[in-house]
Amino acid sequence: MRIVNPNNRVFILNYPSEAMGQLFSFDCNYQSVTTNIYPWSVSANGVTSFSDILFQLVNDYLTTQNLVLDECSTNSLISQWFVQISVNDVVKVNNSFFNGTTMSQVPNDNQWRNALVIALNQFLNDGFFYFFIGNQVTIYNLKCENNLSTQKLDINVGINFTIQCN
Repeated sequence: MRIVNPNNRVFILNYPSEAMGQLFSFDCNYQSVTTNIYPWSVSANGVTSFSDILFQLVNDYLTTQNLVLDECSTNSLISQWFVQISVNDVVKVNNSFFNGTTMSQVPNDNQWRNALVIALNQFLNDGFFYFFIGNQVTIYNLKCENNLSTQKLDINVGINFTIQCN
């Protein structure tokens, strides 16, 4: 196959083009879900950034331990951030993507988005595909199964952390 672009540069594409037939049957169900890619875009818990997520997580944990943040050294905090994708509560992808050493070190939006792309690429092995439009991702099945509508898909940002407290 030869393709000529408007600048008269010629690109030769070598790939087999002998596939015949259709990829999916005509009655294949197209099932998809669309969601915002940033965690604060989908919840109403007052979180608006990765800093808010870390602060809320640490405070919630300290509350369960009958501690407050003032009793801890925030400079001792070490965090490991990860992307986790689950189907029907079974973890399919669990990728670490950022390490922080204080309360103020959190991933930026691009680091999260890049980590999400890597995680979704691994998710392709399970018969799903995705595309981004702005700050939303649509995930759809490449399988032609009727029972996919009962599946539960979760994309989570996870944080493991340690902090020294009195």
